[in-house]
Amino acid sequence: MSDIFLGKSNLIKYAFILVKSVIVLLCYLYLDKKHNTKRTVAEYIGIFVFCDLYVIYDVIKKLKSKSVTSSKNLIIILTILLIFNFLSNSFISFYNSFNDVLTTGSKTETVYYDRYGIEYSSLEDVVYYTFDGAEFKYDPDRAKYDCIVDTPDNKYDSSYDDFFVYIDKDGWIVFTDSLLEYSDGNGDYGFYDENSQNYYGNIRAIRWNENGTVYWDY
Repeated sequence: MSDIFLGKSNLIKYAFILVKSVIVLLCYLYLDKKHNTKRTVAEYIGIFVFCDLYVIYDVIKKLKSKSVTSSKNLIIILTILLIFNFLSNSFISFYNSFNDVLTTGSKTETVYYDRYGIEYSSLEDVVYYTFDGAEFKYDPDRAKYDCIVDTPDNKYDSSYDDFFVYIDKDGWIVFTDSLLEYSDGNGDYGFYDENSQNYYGNIRAIRWNENGTVYWDY
């Protein structure tokens, strides 16, 4: 969300710059016409494209001039430029501050649960259980499910590749010898294992509520 706000902030900034350039250019055109001042097309393009820099250049140039008219024009343009820059910076600062508060206020702590309704603050901490008492955790860096508690006879490997890990209809974690194909006609438990002749669900999409009931995070 912060990236979205940052993008909008930049758009607002560029919009202010564009409007400022147009206003300053219109001021120059009006004052030049009023005082019969001649400028080239390139100068007017410079005013529009390099608005602030051109005004600074014009200030330096007109300071060398003793013309009262030039001084009055300079004061008018500088006043408009300063006011517009102040309003622009103030608005953007307020917008960013408002979005910081909004973003901070919208942050909520996500809570995860395992099959037994035990609460976790991180998905990586959620424990997955086998029917015979072993326990596993997911390691996202290695894309593997690691055995943290084995059965007394050390039935399970130390880790399993997540491509071969599923969940059965009772919520137990299961491991297969190969990647299972999905069948649309069997809903969430659509992965069929010919060896066990059972259908399994996608463990990467399963979540539990606090009472241990399953829902799917698709």
